[in-house]
Amino acid sequence: MPALPRPPRTLLQPSLRLASHAHSTTISRPRTLVTTPGAAPVANPTAVAADATATAVPPTAAQPAVVVRPVVPATPLQPTRTVPAFEPGPLHPPPPPPPKRPGFFRGGLLGFLTGLTLAGTTAYVYLVDDYGASTAQLLSGLEAVERSAAKVAADGARVRALETAFAEHVKRAATAKGVERVRAELLAVLDAQATQHLELRTRVWELEQDLKAARAVKK
Repeated sequence: MPALPRPPRTLLQPSLRLASHAHSTTISRPRTLVTTPGAAPVANPTAVAADATATAVPPTAAQPAVVVRPVVPATPLQPTRTVPAFEPGPLHPPPPPPPKRPGFFRGGLLGFLTGLTLAGTTAYVYLVDDYGASTAQLLSGLEAVERSAAKVAADGARVRALETAFAEHVKRAATAKGVERVRAELLAVLDAQATQHLELRTRVWELEQDLKAARAVKK
């Protein structure tokens, strides 16, 4: 066991002197021994009776005769132990108190809080990683959508240009009714040409016959 620090000498020396003085000195007072006829004497354990100096007290009508003996005071008692002299020494700081071992409830609660903190930290780290990966995928998806939107816009402009050109060609092109009408007109023209050609050949044949008849008459 570590030694306890000693107080200063100026505070302990008077009390030690008073204690040693109280052990070495005693206050004694004279005591008497009273005896009655037919009864055993009662004495003080710390006093020694002197039978040689006993004196008798004359009896009275109210009480029987008693004998009064003086008691010699006993010698002062010696102290059973001696107080060691105070020796001043170097002052040392008090030792630190022993560490208190945690109980079951305290240890369980501390372990639960520690585990909960570690689990929460791990979950937060994984959540941050997943959030970063999801954000990167979302940004890449948005970039792909933007490129697709630009491509669709270009295709739409091309389609609009084609529609405009097709509308112009439709305006310029003939319809089925127009084609039938033109065909009928062409057939009518062909029939008229054929009729005129036949008429012209008939006229030419007639002219040839007239010319042959005129030559035959001349001969």
